[in-house]
This record gives sequence, structure tokens and C-alpha cells, in this order.
Amino acid sequence: MLQVDYKDGTTLVQGDRHGMVTLSEDTFEIPYETDHLVTVEVYRNKVGREDECISALRFKTRNGLVSEMYGVASGEMHSLTGHKIVGFFGRSGVKSLHSIGVRVSYPPIPEFQGEWVEVHQIGEIPVPRCSHAMAVVGKKIYSFGSELPSGQSGDNDMLVFDYGTFKWSRSPARGDVPELSLLGSGLVAIGSTLYVFGGQDGSGMHRRDFHSFDTTRSEWTQLPTNEIGPRSFHSMAAIGKKVFVFGGVSTTGLQKTLYVYETDSKVWSELPSPGYSFPEREGAGLHVVGGKLWVLYGFNGGMLDDVHTFDPDQQMWTQVETSGEKPCPRRGFASAVVTGNRILMFGGQSATEPDNVVGGTFCLNTETLKWEEIDMFNGWSGPTPRAWCASTSFSSAGGIDGMLVFGGKLQTSALCNGLFYYEVVGCSN
Repeated sequence: MLQVDYKDGTTLVQGDRHGMVTLSEDTFEIPYETDHLVTVEVYRNKVGREDECISALRFKTRNGLVSEMYGVASGEMHSLTGHKIVGFFGRSGVKSLHSIGVRVSYPPIPEFQGEWVEVHQIGEIPVPRCSHAMAVVGKKIYSFGSELPSGQSGDNDMLVFDYGTFKWSRSPARGDVPELSLLGSGLVAIGSTLYVFGGQDGSGMHRRDFHSFDTTRSEWTQLPTNEIGPRSFHSMAAIGKKVFVFGGVSTTGLQKTLYVYETDSKVWSELPSPGYSFPEREGAGLHVVGGKLWVLYGFNGGMLDDVHTFDPDQQMWTQVETSGEKPCPRRGFASAVVTGNRILMFGGQSATEPDNVVGGTFCLNTETLKWEEIDMFNGWSGPTPRAWCASTSFSSAGGIDGMLVFGGKLQTSALCNGLFYYEVVGCSN
């Protein structure tokens, strides 16, 4: 028996029942405000019957929810897939479902288009990892810190990927080399210098280690941390010669403080906190658009989906109301700025359970404040769902904007080391 119900506002609309009513009923509920059906697996069998009938159904959503197998899977399997499944039709008898089809809603032509490409890797390819950081200097991608598979100890090497040769290597380090490779660290680039702050060590201790790494000399320098306390899973960004550190979790709990480090004077300062209700958070996005810092989503005991900006010149926070195809609340996602005024978001963790990892690629236009889902282009929706991957803005050959995503934790809780590039193909404004 199959019955589809939906809510029209606050009214529950019950669909017709098709097939024989069984002794027990199972329900697969979808939060249609943030998710929707994309696939129905249909099993068809004719054994012992005059007419072929459906023996089992299974449903899948955009955000990775998968229903139980309803019925006994036997016979051939056919997959019905669409951008957004909004209805069903078919044929049923008194006891059986004989056929089923889906009605699909297709999106309008998007303002923004891009495509995912898996990047070929050679050389000393890093082992699978998550909770690491990544930044770009020229055509080289630098990665530091991570959580590795169980039983593998971390190292304090700076990993380097040359996009021109697609080759990984370990940068020979000298100077004040960090004692440990921490997970949940922050990493930003200013010119040819990288800045690494904070993270969590193997014992779960939050640290405030702060180093710079000169990529031209492969040399580490330890820097002062006189004003800022230990934290991990914070967010970092740079404007000019200033390094900004926001939020994270410390020994006293979740944070919403914002600090700035002046690289010329080597001085830390705490910036004003919002004068309105603003949840502390970790696992948020922090990006620079139009000279302002943009804070996106994160976790404060529950997943968040809010957006805020901070104007360093005015020393002012503003909550931003966004619209459109908003991503569901999440943390630990990949994000980057492209085309100067858009913020991309991919994947992340949508609930506190480790396996509740989502996919989906979204774009926020910071001028119109409208979200757009931008998954499908040329038939591939991109990498499988993952969270706690490293990401950064990057311009490939020809100066084409995009976002690089490396590693992460999959829905199975396994770690991965895939490298993917989301390349901008078209942009209407």
C-alpha cells in the first residue's frame, strides 16, 4: 500500500491509498522546507502473478536521507530521478501496485552556473583526512592540520599541491616549526605568507599556537598570542595585512568573539561584539566581500542558518536576511568567494549525529541576498556528501574563478582525500 500526504500551510492533505492495506505502517517524513525527494527506487516482479507488480520502493532526498526498503526487494530495479519530485501517478489493483511514475518540478534557468571537476593527483598524495585547513598562494595549494584515520598519528608537515603539475609534496620546514599538527586549525594567506592559528590536539585540548609560514623560504616563525585565548574549529579570514579570527570553541565553551591581528605591528585586538542577539558558534564560514566580513551558519548546540556581516571601518555588526533556495542549517561545510560578490557553500554536517552529512552546492549573491541551488550542470551533481573538508577560493588556468574542496568525512564516517574543483561557467550579473 502507498499513500502520500503533504502539508498545505498548516493543513494536512491526505492522498489516496493504493494497493492492499497491511498490518503495520511505516512513515518516511521529509522536511520540505529544507529538503525534497530526488529519487525513487522501484522493484518490479512477476513471479507467481499474472500481471507484473511492484514488490518494493525506496525513497531518497537531496540532502541524503534514505528511507527504509518498503516491501521485499525482488525482480528488476528501476530508478526514477528528477530535480525535485513533487507528485506521483500510476496504476494499482485491489491488492497490488502495478506501476508508478513521478511528477518533477524543474528549476528556472539559474543566474549562476558552474560545474564540478575531480582534480587528478600524483606525488605524495595525503592520506584521507578531515578538519584540516587550506589556503592558496599563486598556483599552489597549502594544507595543514587534520584528523587522520584511527591509528594514524598526525604530523606537522605543510602539504603542498602544485596545480600546474597536479603533484603533492611536503614542504621542507625550518625555523619555529609547530610542535603538533592540530585539527580544527585556521589558515589564511597574506601575500606569500601563511598564518596558522589554534586547533585541538590529540588529547582534546584547545590551543592558541600561532605561526607564520614563509612559502618562499619554507620557514616557520612563532608569533605572539597575548590577547587571544585558545580555540579550535574557529574561522579565519584576511583583509589587507590583517588576520581576523572569529568564534570557535575554547575551554570555556563556544565563542562569538572577533579578534584582529595586525601583521605589521604584531598586535592582537578584540573587536566589538554584536549589539543584538547573536549565537556563539563553531564550524561557521567567514569570508570577505566588499571589505566586510561575512559570517555564515555554524553550530551552537543546534545547527544554524543565519548570516551576519561585520564592517571593520564602521566597527558595526548587521544581521542579514536572505531568501531563495536556502541551504538547510549546517556546520563544517566547504565555502569560498567567487566572482567577487558570491559565496559558494557545499556539503557539511546537518545534525549532531556524525553520519548526518549532506551534499548540495549553493550560491549566495551578496548583492541580492538570494540563495540559489547550483548542483546540476552537464549531468553531474558533484562530490558525494561530506563534511569537515578544507576549501578555498581558487582561479584555475585562464583566470576562471572557482572553489577547491579537499578531503572530508563521508556519510559512512570514513575519511577521504579526494580533491574537487567547482568552476564557474556562467554568471548573469
